Order: sequence, then structure tokens, then C-alpha cells
Amino acid sequence: MILSIAMMTFCASSEILPACAGQSSTSRVEVIEVQPATTYYTTRVQKVPNTGKYSRYKPPVVHTQVQHVLPQKAPTVLTGRVGEDDNLDDGVNRGTGDVANDLLKQAPVLGRVKQVHLASDVFRRWINVNYPDLPVAAIKPSDVVVIKGRYDHAEHVLDACKIPYVTGDNSNLANRLNRARLLIINCPGELSDSSVEVVRKFVEAGGCLLTTDWSLSGCLQKICPGYVYWDGAYSTSEIIDGVVVIPDSPLVKGASPTGPWKLDDKSQLVKPGARRSLQVLARSRALSNQDTVGLGVLALTFDFGKGHVLHTIGHVDNNTDLSSQSILPDPAPQSTISLRQVISLNFIMSALSHPQ
Repeated sequence: MILSIAMMTFCASSEILPACAGQSSTSRVEVIEVQPATTYYTTRVQKVPNTGKYSRYKPPVVHTQVQHVLPQKAPTVLTGRVGEDDNLDDGVNRGTGDVANDLLKQAPVLGRVKQVHLASDVFRRWINVNYPDLPVAAIKPSDVVVIKGRYDHAEHVLDACKIPYVTGDNSNLANRLNRARLLIINCPGELSDSSVEVVRKFVEAGGCLLTTDWSLSGCLQKICPGYVYWDGAYSTSEIIDGVVVIPDSPLVKGASPTGPWKLDDKSQLVKPGARRSLQVLARSRALSNQDTVGLGVLALTFDFGKGHVLHTIGHVDNNTDLSSQSILPDPAPQSTISLRQVISLNFIMSALSHPQ
């Protein structure tokens, strides 16, 4: 197909088209040949299912269900390992059951805590009120052995109570424990393997052991395997709520039912083992949101052989990060001294009240 197009051109200058000079305008026709368009075709293929390749679907046969009765699991032997069925549901309040949970839920919310400067005789007066028949003057230095710590200094409280003691590191520990009734291991409680064995024999023979904070992983779970574990979690440096969950325990004598509890930076959180003699004395709602088992354990005690053990989260000393040792950041409402110190002192007094 040929298309003729008429185009009008104008001669604007004689220099461009000399033939057009002197004329006002002219026109001419140019013929342009246009090729025809090419047509493309596509083929659409439609697949048809092969109905003869697969067998026809048949729904499964539904049979009447038979009710099965699962056999009851026999009680297992106590192992102390967390998570195993040790059948401890015998109605005894060990600080982790329904009774303790109700006490924890019903405890009043901790208000604002104001630190206090303790008088020099406040611990001595507390002992006179709660243990008037204990002859502190008759206590010998060899009765109490204190292993020094970098972070906790329980000996400061012993000095305030006028309780004599001997102190040192974990070397030559066997000789110092020959006549001792109480051993206090300050945080972090780093003991050698030989010292761990010495302490284990001391407690099994009837000695009392008090450990604090990092002593949990440092030595306690090695001394008494299967009773307590460090769950791998740390706390922050804060003052949290402390609630006594076994009110009839002698280790909470003279303590407020609830009170503030000072935690130092990176206090190790405790996972208690399943042992019949183990009792969780104090717990915390705030701390239960941080540990892996949701208990918020602050202090626990248990029997080991013929001896007794107490472990506390945090320290026994008044404080570790304030300008004065006399400042107590977490005084209890009724006893002035803190709840953590009341529990520790009750354990110390109990250890020294029994004859060797």
C-alpha cells in the first residue's frame, strides 16, 4: 500500500533555495512508501487431566475409638535433680508449694525504702531480745571459721555482734575446722577441690555451713551436689521485695513477714533441687520474673548428713557499694536490720546454741 502525503514547504531565504528567490511561497508533493505490518500468531495449549492415571479417592474408614487407661507412674527415688518426678507432694510446706505461693501473692507491695545508719549496738540488742539465754561470752574463736571473700564480709556483722571467730583463706582448712561448729564462706567462695572435700566431710559430720551469693557456683553445688544449682541467670543491683514463705521456721524468728532485700550486681539466682529436707525460707515476686524456674528464691536451707546448710542470695554485710559500712540500704520494718541479716543471724545463733 502506497500512501501519498502532501507536504507544504516554505522558502524563507534565497540562500537556501535559489530557485524560489523572488517568490512568496511554493509547494511540492513528496511520496513516502510505507511497508505493510507483519502479523504474528500464538498457539494456546490446554492440558486435559488424565483421569485414568490415578485411582479414585476413597475416604478413610473411621473406627470407634476405644478408651485407654494410662497406668499410674510409680514414685521414683529421690535424686535431687531438678525436673524429675520426686513425688514431694506430701502436704509439707517447703516454700515452693501452694501455701507459699498464696503467701507470696497476698504479701503487701513494697513501698519506698529509705536507708538508715545503724547504731553500733543494734545487732547486739537484737541478739539479747531473741536469744537472751545464749551465752555469747562463752563462744570461742575456734567455734566459728570465716573464709574471706572479695565481695561479702560477714565478719563485719560478727564483729557488731561481739562473736569471736578465726578467718583466713581456704588453705589449711582441715585444721581450722577440727573444733569448729560453724563455717561461713563469703562470696565468691572460690575453693580448691581438696577444700571442697574437707567442707563436705565437715558438714556431713554435723557442722553448719553458711554461704552467700556467688558461693553457690563457687563451692556449694560442689559440696552438696543435687541440692542446689545456679540456673545461669544473674540479678541486677536493686532492692526487691522479700517475703517469708515458711513463717513457722525457727530461722525467721524475729523477722518481718515482708521486707526489702538488697541484691548486689549479678547475684546468682538459685534453682532448688528436689530434696525432702530442703526448705525455701524467703522468696520475691520481682525476682520470680527473672529466674528460669519462676520461684524467686532468696534464702534456702537443708540438711546434709548430720549437718545443716543455709544459702542466701545477696550478702550478709550491711552493704558493699556505699560510702559507710554503717549504712543499711534495706532495713526491715520491725527489726531495723534487714530480712537477709535476720535469717543469717538466726542460722548463726542456732549453730552456736547446739553443743559441739
